[in-house]
Amino acid sequence: GRYQVEKFLGEGGKKRVYLAHDSVLDRDVALAVIKTEGLDAASISRVTREAQALGRLGDHPHILQIFDLGRESFQGKDQPYMVLPLMPGGDVEGLIEQAPDHRLPLEQTLTLAKQVCRGLEFAHGKGIVHRDLKPGNVWLTADGTAKIGDFGLALPLDRPRLTQEGMMVGTVAYMPPEQAMGSEVTPKADLYSLGAMLYEMVAGRPPFLGDDTVAIIGQHINTPPVAPSWHNAQCPRPLEALIMRLLAKDPAERPASTADVLAALEAIDLADVGASLAAPSD
Repeated sequence: GRYQVEKFLGEGGKKRVYLAHDSVLDRDVALAVIKTEGLDAASISRVTREAQALGRLGDHPHILQIFDLGRESFQGKDQPYMVLPLMPGGDVEGLIEQAPDHRLPLEQTLTLAKQVCRGLEFAHGKGIVHRDLKPGNVWLTADGTAKIGDFGLALPLDRPRLTQEGMMVGTVAYMPPEQAMGSEVTPKADLYSLGAMLYEMVAGRPPFLGDDTVAIIGQHINTPPVAPSWHNAQCPRPLEALIMRLLAKDPAERPASTADVLAALEAIDLADVGASLAAPSD
């Protein structure tokens, strides 16, 4: 109908993405077809919740806008789809993969972190917790501006949970301990995920690695992270201190809000490089 598919762009865990042309508004768009294989009704309903969450957020320069949501019969299956802006810059995950030693330049790291922070601040102000913030969910425009997308796990604070109590959702490399344990999730969960993302941009690897999901989750819950300067000696001391606060196991020990994180990021002097906060334990 309205959207003429032109070519396949790629796929992730939840979506297959195509370049399409919107014949009504005469513009190219990204058509994200939701993978429904093996999904139950509650899982498919999260797709609608993603669109509702984004619609509730409205337009913000650092949140990926959603143009349209619909369903189409394809090969005998009812396929939900979302229509999104094209993001020619790819995502932050791609930036990290391509960077030397998988570390981003510190100036670029700070710029991206500030933009993500502004997007989170806006979302939190609207009562939305993302719950799956990670480099692969931060998209980039042609000029490198960051936009947070994939609000499929977003949790409006004033609506009942669609997931079963105790069910673990999110991506383990960036998952806050309270989310891994099925406890209450607040905006501070997104701050932990931002800390894990910052850590990876600076250190070239996530804060915790393991042979399997259980091993990584166990470290999120029980193991203090090694200071990022152990992996990158050029990490400024105030940035390191902020990352370590964001990665606090207890949400109460993290910064109070995204506004506080943004203020800390704005105050960082890239020349302030010093000794590591902590060496790795044996």
